[in-house]
Amino acid sequence: MKCERPGAGVAAAGVLLLCAITSPSLAADPADTILVNGKIVTVDDRFTIAQGLAIRGQRIVAVGNNADVLELQGGGTKVIDLKKQTVIPGLIDNHAHFIRAPEHDELRLDGVASRKRALEILAARARSAPLGEWIVTLGGWSEEQFTDDPRGFPLDELDRIAPANPVVLQAVYNQSYLNSAALKAAGIDAATPDPRGGSIEKDANGTPTGVVRGAGGVAFVAAKIPLPDTEQWIANVRKFVAGLNAMGITAWYDAGGRGMSEKHYAAYQTLADRGELNARAFWTTIRQPATPEQVGKVLAEIQQHRPFQGNDYFENIGWGESIYQPATTNLLRNDFVVKPEDMREVRRIMQAIAESGMFLNAHVEMENAIEAYLGELEELNKVEPIKGLRWVLSHLDQVSDAQLARM
Repeated sequence: MKCERPGAGVAAAGVLLLCAITSPSLAADPADTILVNGKIVTVDDRFTIAQGLAIRGQRIVAVGNNADVLELQGGGTKVIDLKKQTVIPGLIDNHAHFIRAPEHDELRLDGVASRKRALEILAARARSAPLGEWIVTLGGWSEEQFTDDPRGFPLDELDRIAPANPVVLQAVYNQSYLNSAALKAAGIDAATPDPRGGSIEKDANGTPTGVVRGAGGVAFVAAKIPLPDTEQWIANVRKFVAGLNAMGITAWYDAGGRGMSEKHYAAYQTLADRGELNARAFWTTIRQPATPEQVGKVLAEIQQHRPFQGNDYFENIGWGESIYQPATTNLLRNDFVVKPEDMREVRRIMQAIAESGMFLNAHVEMENAIEAYLGELEELNKVEPIKGLRWVLSHLDQVSDAQLARM
């Protein structure tokens, strides 16, 4: 059986291709690794459960019963007895922001059901952290998950637990809780104005309370946290990807996100170039222009952009997810109004991407924004067909049945 690499136009190009060989004699060379006595979930048309499989290099070369796959055993073959454990194909996350995630070795509060336990986790990190090291968690939890006491973390409490380390605990995208050391290190004091799209909570005397609210506020705080050096960043990526592997994730599409820089990609690229990246990442370029003048610069970049210049483990596949910042919606912006002048800029960018034949992922959530984007796409498709480009409107939290039918 000949196994072909998926076409370059497919977003998941390069993910592990499982090639079941019905007769091991077709692959006479010995396997590198053989798994036996397992429950191999093949996910074929009949959802067959096999007993063993054989691997050579980056390919599964045989799937069947123990006797079948052991025909490929050689002197150097590693044989693993699964003892009835289950093996599934690698999971592919089709929308994530994992490339930016390992910029910090974050404290994890996701899944923690009690506030008391969250404080214990924070205290343990504070005891083990070097003096002055930032202790952060940038989302992934909310106060409502604490069944014993569903509230945040006041300044004095954080100061008692971690007096010598800056602490930032960001709840979802809504607000961040800081201790005194973090306020000082970030330069946030009574004279600090509210950031755009956020607010710094202050007491009657004008002193910051340690709570910063709003999407713009949490972004303002996150930007104050120092980034790691190159080696620490690479170590963070290794640890993060190992966590993904433990959950069965072997590949993902990364939609970029706010605050991304070349440094975020460099650590992944380094590991991919070394052959040490244990999951495949396919990502799109994100620029988030905010003015027509900035759009002009982006258009020039799009003309020069060439996706699919990487390797099977780390590859740029196109453009997105945010196209034009004023026209990017989210559920925290309930007052969003579609402006014709903003959609004109969206159309300019979409047209350039279509003319370049690239994949596009557009972040759209609110129903009125979905309607506006669909209208632009329908008009664009009349002059520059986009059906074969496999474009994506992501999130679509308020999408209607009628809008889905138009897609």
